[in-house]
Amino acid sequence: MKLRSLAWLGVFVACALSQEYRGRVQGLVTDPSQAAVVGAKVTLRNVNTGIEATRETDSTGRYLFDFAQPGAYTLTVEAAGFNRFVQENITVLTRGDVTVNVQLTVGTLSEQITVTEVVAGVQFNTGTMSTTVQGNMLRDIPVLARNPFTLALLNPAVINCYRDIAHRNPFYMWSSNGLDVGGRTGGKNDMLLDGAALGVSARGSYMPSMDGVQEVVVPRTRWTRSTASAPAAS
Repeated sequence: MKLRSLAWLGVFVACALSQEYRGRVQGLVTDPSQAAVVGAKVTLRNVNTGIEATRETDSTGRYLFDFAQPGAYTLTVEAAGFNRFVQENITVLTRGDVTVNVQLTVGTLSEQITVTEVVAGVQFNTGTMSTTVQGNMLRDIPVLARNPFTLALLNPAVINCYRDIAHRNPFYMWSSNGLDVGGRTGGKNDMLLDGAALGVSARGSYMPSMDGVQEVVVPRTRWTRSTASAPAAS
């Protein structure tokens, strides 16, 4: 079963800037002397879908993959005169920014260096604050009425507008929108599924199954001109 990416946006004013739920993978490719490797072929493969994207390193040895769907990835780097490098276990979260720096070793492309260690989830390239619930936590945490949007309450900035379980039931159309995010936003939130809107005015048109949710992310980003945005879930 394909795991879907949800997004939940709190609106503090009448309008809000759009939110990009996809992430990116970037890094620097160097040789054993720490010099940049220019023109290296870098391939990013989505393990779940098999879809690949290819980039070449620039004059500084850097590469960038924008708009990567949340999920698991494998990164392959190839350059003449060096062994092929493969980095497995790269996890891209909703709006994630993952850095994978690569140091190639001298050799031939017929030889391959494979790294299976999990890439650290520390984001060096963005100042966005967020709370992420995924993996074992998502499966093991008891969720009221099995409503995945309820997991946004794990963020201290989110407050439940409803105190009874009936208002959290997935079939209740107001259940997803009954959350205040850093202010009085209940009934004014936009909900997204893989980037597509789920909301009908202040109500929700569809409630995804808990078993089909990959992660829940509650970003905390403020904008100028009195506009602010809030949660996302995947």
